[in-house]
Amino acid sequence: MEADNLTLDVQSPTRQMDCRLGASESRFSSVLCASVLLGVAACGSDSSDSGPDTSSCNQEITAGAPLTTLRGYIAFIANGQLGAVCPDGSDLRTALAPVVDTARLFMFDPSPDGRQVLVSYAQTSGAFDLIDVATATTVPMTIPTLVAGERHSDAAWSPDGRSVAYLINRQELVIGDVAAASVTNVRSFLNGQGNVFFAIASPDWASDGHRIALSEPSRTNSLGATVALVDTLAGYSRIIPSEMLNSISEPVWSPDGARLAVVAGGTTGAGIWVMDADGAHTTGLAPGTSPSWSPDGTQIVYVTGGDLWIVPSSGGPAHELVHVVQPGARAVRWVP
Repeated sequence: MEADNLTLDVQSPTRQMDCRLGASESRFSSVLCASVLLGVAACGSDSSDSGPDTSSCNQEITAGAPLTTLRGYIAFIANGQLGAVCPDGSDLRTALAPVVDTARLFMFDPSPDGRQVLVSYAQTSGAFDLIDVATATTVPMTIPTLVAGERHSDAAWSPDGRSVAYLINRQELVIGDVAAASVTNVRSFLNGQGNVFFAIASPDWASDGHRIALSEPSRTNSLGATVALVDTLAGYSRIIPSEMLNSISEPVWSPDGARLAVVAGGTTGAGIWVMDADGAHTTGLAPGTSPSWSPDGTQIVYVTGGDLWIVPSSGGPAHELVHVVQPGARAVRWVP
């Protein structure tokens, strides 16, 4: 195939970028476009012909060399596989490891050291898998059953990587210690007795290691939807956003624990919103789901239309990071 004829159109909800490799009429001086195994495409400028790219977003890893950790990368799940890409769109990796039950995938969470990925499936499955990044192997995680018939879901690592928080029947939050691929010493912090919880989901730990935010979509008051907050030291409370929102889901703490990103509906439409930890200064950013903060807290990566986009956490124009062919990305996490 002639280089001038190699064209990859990267579609986005707001624009179409035409990437041509060697096309003299292109408005880009030189553009690198890659089409890879899973149908994931990345576009970025390439100003050097000095040889293969040896850069990486992790100084311990050479671009193209096998990954041993996801640290420094943006990890995502698409088309049944775990993938990763640098925040500037370089060093795109796909097919790192299979996700066993993509149809029932609910969420995934890389460990703090980036060497393992915890995958949670829908409540009807009640199962967790643990993916080892270096070996690309997937093993089931053993979870103790406290009551016959209970269903486990929505697992999330603690900041120190020693524990996981997860839900039982979406009514009870529990925390257990992790040893290899097993959870032990399970402690229940709140349960649904007396309608304390209404279908809770998506627990996320703050960096202090004791605050856990959860979505409670059907819990509303005259001010709209709220975010459930469990402090393992102080108990249960609710965060009331300053802007009236509805159907809040997927709360995610900023790295410093001072702000939350959520998916919700509001006066300007459904999408990614940010707020202070007390609910103040609620601001809509962009349409999408699965928000995840950059390590410095200045940007948020998210999924929209199955593609990965990045937007400033303070507001402003968003840009497309990676285009993923349908059915597209299911979830994304920025690994510090």
